[in-house]
Amino acid sequence: MPNSPGFIQDSRACYWPSTDTVGMPARSAFNSAEEYYSTLFHELTSDSRLIVSAASQAQKAADYILARADQQAESEPDTKGGK
Repeated sequence: MPNSPGFIQDSRACYWPSTDTVGMPARSAFNSAEEYYSTLFHELTSDSRLIVSAASQAQKAADYILARADQQAESEPDTKGGK
């Protein structure tokens, strides 16, 4: 996975692609933890490279799991009377 973006306290929630930095107001500026983290996660997903990287890693993991399942299925004896 690529390096995590930088993080700074700022007066507004934003993502700067040029410096790969997320700015967030202080937690006290939000009405709830849910609001704060919802905003933080929104800003973190602004970096499409992180999303693409995560999707790529998930695809590789799925391919590996499916390949292992196929190998296991091929190595198990046929107990249904087939060839």
